[in-house]
Amino acid sequence: MTEGMITALPDWFVVLGKCGSGSEKETFMNKESVVRSCINTAWPQEIVPLCYVPGNISYVTLDKMGQCAMSSQFTGCLMSSFWLNKTVYGLPVNKQIICHIANGDDIVNGECIAKVNKLIPDNISFKPSLIINLPKWGDDYQNACKKLGYIVKIETNICGIITEDNELFSFIIGQKNSDNKLYVMAWCRWEVDGKNQRMVEALSIDDELNTYWG
Repeated sequence: MTEGMITALPDWFVVLGKCGSGSEKETFMNKESVVRSCINTAWPQEIVPLCYVPGNISYVTLDKMGQCAMSSQFTGCLMSSFWLNKTVYGLPVNKQIICHIANGDDIVNGECIAKVNKLIPDNISFKPSLIINLPKWGDDYQNACKKLGYIVKIETNICGIITEDNELFSFIIGQKNSDNKLYVMAWCRWEVDGKNQRMVEALSIDDELNTYWG
């Protein structure tokens, strides 16, 4: 097996992070639509929803070409990628697992993160919320957006994406008061070296916000 690969998910890795129906699915589809409008046709054809489950490790499987996983509600949680190696009819079959690892106030000492790191030491993980250095700048960013006519709920509107090639992205989504539409306020791409995370590409979509914040 290669680095970042295991043969089976343990019992505590049981929460499938697929979005259900109703308002949860509608909310995800709205966010997916605005992200797609920002990143145009160069993006993978299918975005697989990965829903946040408080106090748990939720996951989805990328098993087709051109897929990526998208999740939201990042204030300290991690997204992680690794490979699951199975044998089917005597042939090796590798599947990419993408996780949303809870790290909220009710998680003791990063318990979920520690479990994943112990199981798969070479997993690729990042914090999408570092796009605005949470928690240090969260309130300031929200207030700046509010003054410019946007509503940004930091607790729910920071999204993360991991592609099949382990490209890592953060997005901030806001709502404009004048038309109630969702907009990508900013996005960035990350690289990780071990557990160090650095921004390698960034863009503020709204020039007015960029001037105010920059």
